[in-house]
Amino acid sequence: MELLAFGAWIAGIVIFQFVASRGVRFGSSGSGGARSHSSAHLRPHDLQSFPLRTELHLQRKVQHTLTGLLFYAVSWVMPLDIAVIILLIAVGVLYGVHQLRKSSPRVDALYVASFHGILRRDEASKTVLPGAFYFVLGTAIAAAVYPLPVARLAILCLGVGDPAASLMGTLYNQHDKKNVIKSTKKKKQKSQSTKSWAGFVGALVASFAATFLAMSWSDTQKTPIEDKQVVVRTAKALFAGTAAAVAEAIDVAGWDDNLSLPLIVGLFLQLGSYAFGFQY
Repeated sequence: MELLAFGAWIAGIVIFQFVASRGVRFGSSGSGGARSHSSAHLRPHDLQSFPLRTELHLQRKVQHTLTGLLFYAVSWVMPLDIAVIILLIAVGVLYGVHQLRKSSPRVDALYVASFHGILRRDEASKTVLPGAFYFVLGTAIAAAVYPLPVARLAILCLGVGDPAASLMGTLYNQHDKKNVIKSTKKKKQKSQSTKSWAGFVGALVASFAATFLAMSWSDTQKTPIEDKQVVVRTAKALFAGTAAAVAEAIDVAGWDDNLSLPLIVGLFLQLGSYAFGFQY
């Protein structure tokens, strides 16, 4: 019965990824939507229909957040060792599909048609591995190397803090471009960067709120809430939010944020438990 339950969770997550990619794509630069052709044969204007990393792409951010929340929820019902194995298998599948897309136009066309709503331009053209690969890999490593309570909060910060930082950073950059006149070179450098103070604040606020609510719910399952607990929980949530903001702001050897953020947040939370006696 447990295996059936775990299978249902996995199937639900996979189906959600497909459903989230359907419908109208928000924040894209193209007006016609992504087509179901193989990206090897996509004409330039077809690729233009896929958003760049620096564009708003709200549908992808919603999908990212809900996936993080789903992973967080699953961590309460699935044994950690089984979860890590399944995640590592998923990493292998995602990598295999990416390589298969390069050699099979049919697989590529099916992939692009199925997930067009959440693909970026470089992912549609097979230039880079999909963000989902790094999301699952980062989640798997965090779950494998950190205690479960720490891993949960790191995954939660990945699911909530990362898209919040991207959203705020993108909106700030769009506003800044409308009001500040700069040289062509500086504009090009700015457009290639997704890091900003707005993104830092977005990650901090979103991760603080998410971890505070998560720890509040977790604490209510244990003992009655006292005023002192609320103060301590606020401090822990602020620490986690700051860790997520720092992790989002720094570049770790060019790693994808989906990989580096949960590992850095987990490391900060572990240090917090040693330095301040935080228990998550």
